[in-house]
Amino acid sequence: MGSDFKQLLASIDKDQLAKIIDRQNAQSCGLALEEYEALMAYNKSLQEEGALYLGKPVSDWPSLVFNWDYSQAGQHFAMDGVPEHAMLEMYPNGLRLGHMPLCEFDQNLARYCRRNTEKELWSHGSDWRLAQVIAHLRRGMPMTPPLVIRVKDEAFFSGGNHRYAAAKAVGLAVIPFYVNEDDVSEIEEILDVTWGQPR
Repeated sequence: MGSDFKQLLASIDKDQLAKIIDRQNAQSCGLALEEYEALMAYNKSLQEEGALYLGKPVSDWPSLVFNWDYSQAGQHFAMDGVPEHAMLEMYPNGLRLGHMPLCEFDQNLARYCRRNTEKELWSHGSDWRLAQVIAHLRRGMPMTPPLVIRVKDEAFFSGGNHRYAAAKAVGLAVIPFYVNEDDVSEIEEILDVTWGQPR
């Protein structure tokens, strides 16, 4: 690295540089800077709280509130926070909401996605992500249902594996989920879905 470039870097105010980077990240997410900064602060608080639950048995988890968000605006969170504009490009015909008993859904879920034991809660997927989901649910904050796709004759998660894991761990009776509107007939061949919101 040349000395002129090093001097230039040293002359840039670090807070100002962070603001520039945040502004660029916010733009790529389709958010205003203030919204992006609030989201980053919230995610940091989830990481801090989630560290308290990391690797703990379900009996030591706090009480979780599944406040499912069925809003159109929240659908892009089905894929773990893909920006809304990207979600519209991937699914131009939208998503359809369905639900079914979690125990029946589980029977048709691919082994790769399923959690059969408490140990698998933390050994499959990201343990940190599950811990953050627990922290989010503990606060009773809105949570978008997962997005389910079909791979051969099994259901897979395109987003929401850790939401499902938390729901199964605490014995939630019904699991809501989204499906690509174009894939409804294929999903109906492998899952006995009831379309719409759970009652």
